[in-house]
Amino acid sequence: MAPRRASILGGVLRGLTRFVGSVVLLLLLAASLGAVWIAIRIARYEQTGDPFSGPTEEDTAGNGCIMRLAPVPLFYHPHRELVWRYAAESSRITHGAAECLDACRLLGDKLHRALAGQSKEEVLFGTPLLPLASPRIQAIAEGSYASKAEDEVLGTGYVVNSLEAALWSFMKENDFDSVVL
Repeated sequence: MAPRRASILGGVLRGLTRFVGSVVLLLLLAASLGAVWIAIRIARYEQTGDPFSGPTEEDTAGNGCIMRLAPVPLFYHPHRELVWRYAAESSRITHGAAECLDACRLLGDKLHRALAGQSKEEVLFGTPLLPLASPRIQAIAEGSYASKAEDEVLGTGYVVNSLEAALWSFMKENDFDSVVL
């Protein structure tokens, strides 16, 4: 290999190594922060005895509550009222903000409808069991995401954006590979 090509290839490999190292470092940092978050919740439980240790402030409405929700409707199906109740309860363990509770209720209800064999249209746009307290989650329940363009849908760590992105993707596509953002 010519010295110039070897030099270019070496530079590319060094840059790639730094990039991969940075990504690995970010993943380790994220995992560490997640472990710290869980440790704080466990310590709070040990101090108070309250298993619902999730903060209730609006700026703590992260999407972790909906990421781990699926077992709840799977367990409580076909009892819609129990899905509604325990979807919110599952959030309170780590995410007590009102938007998180309502996001879990809404997504749990949608998963319940899917398990009941309802059509995609009914799953996406069927009426929730009860009104939702959070205006942003209520807007999602009413289909506010349906008319959005792709560049208006944000897949962030904020529960409202994550729920909207998930439902928008499910609405637009018909297979798993296309839905994953």
